[in-house]
Amino acid sequence: MHSSLQNLSICAVCAAFIGACSPALTRTEALSTETERQAERSSCTVVFLPGAGDTPEHFATHGFLEWTEAAVPDAEILSIPALVPDYNDPGFPERLRTALGDREHVWLVGVSMGGGGALRSAALFEDANVVALAPYLGGFRRARHVRGAEGASQLFNAQGPRDEDLHYDRAWRFTAEHPDRVFLGWGRYDIIASMSESLSME
Repeated sequence: MHSSLQNLSICAVCAAFIGACSPALTRTEALSTETERQAERSSCTVVFLPGAGDTPEHFATHGFLEWTEAAVPDAEILSIPALVPDYNDPGFPERLRTALGDREHVWLVGVSMGGGGALRSAALFEDANVVALAPYLGGFRRARHVRGAEGASQLFNAQGPRDEDLHYDRAWRFTAEHPDRVFLGWGRYDIIASMSESLSME
């Protein structure tokens, strides 16, 4: 395996990922933002995207906000109360871009479907970085295709994968083109660990 991703060995992020098999409902109205911390002069904006069945409050409960404030004291911190129907919308990245306005220097932090949403959306920002914890990436068949091609970049260079989850192409393509801007973590026994393992082949 060759990887320029910075893999984080995280074994405690399994419970929130069951929702990846939720029914394919979609929602297309405008996304809202919740301000967790306002900064007068922020060096960057950190945006939290919850997983299926989670709420933004889970990030506070599990210490994410505290760790972020300690690491980047002048960061603006936002959360997006997105639900499964939001993530199932092919237009989710554009809705997220609209919700965040003209912000750049963005860090998108997502768990499970939120991680997939972050990776799908990152290319719409000039210099976004992504922290994706066990991201849901559109289906196990895609993960098998990537592993067979020894990395998403090789697969896209060949013919570009096609399956029932085409809007997740954005996630795989962003990782293939910007592996140095993706920070990936997953639990060793996560039911969707194979997606993260395939993503880490970059």
